[in-house]
Amino acid sequence: MFDLLTTAGKVQPKALDPASYEFPNGASMRPNSRTQQKLVRTVKPWDGSTIYIYAIMAGTLLPEDLILVHEFRDHYSLQARKEMTVEELNAKIEAFLITKGERFTKDQWLQRYPQATE
Repeated sequence: MFDLLTTAGKVQPKALDPASYEFPNGASMRPNSRTQQKLVRTVKPWDGSTIYIYAIMAGTLLPEDLILVHEFRDHYSLQARKEMTVEELNAKIEAFLITKGERFTKDQWLQRYPQATE
């Protein structure tokens, strides 16, 4: 799930300076918390398409042009570390998820992670 703040069509690396940081500004990520469990269990597809959840193992190294920001409580955001277009950010996040993550359908994720671990 993406929420972005852009300037002239470009995503800004706002998390690098706490004084100018505004959220949301990236792809939402959460550990396997009670909130994550509730979100997965209640999410419904908008147009009947399949919902996918990606699991990224703790300690996974990020590409140098992405940063993981702890925004609040159990919510994190995968963001641009440098200015880039929305399309560039989307491609970088997709490549990261495909190469470093494990993709699950909603049912597969709930079978693997039946309860919160955080």
